[in-house]
Amino acid sequence: DFETMLIKTNIKKTKNLEHTNFHQPVSFSIFSNVPGHNIKPVHVVNNDPKLLIDIFVQELKNISMAAYKIQKLKYKYVYEKIKDKQLFKKFDKWVREIPKIGFNSSR
Repeated sequence: DFETMLIKTNIKKTKNLEHTNFHQPVSFSIFSNVPGHNIKPVHVVNNDPKLLIDIFVQELKNISMAAYKIQKLKYKYVYEKIKDKQLFKKFDKWVREIPKIGFNSSR
């Protein structure tokens, strides 16, 4: 979940359209059901939006990698049986997928 601040601006897009404010991200929180990431929520506050997004993405990657390692062990027997290279790649791609659900998100 992201929180933002409204920042004043005077950006004029057209003769009839003017932006008076923009949303600047300032914090995010993440909680996961992936073992090792399901004990304490991650909460980060930073005034630098680029750095905040970089930290957010890295946290998601860390959670995703932990889930992948768990799933890879769970499906080890399948990995061992797949001989076709294309099928192996497809299966590994499927195993790497992890849903991300946002609070109050439309998708």
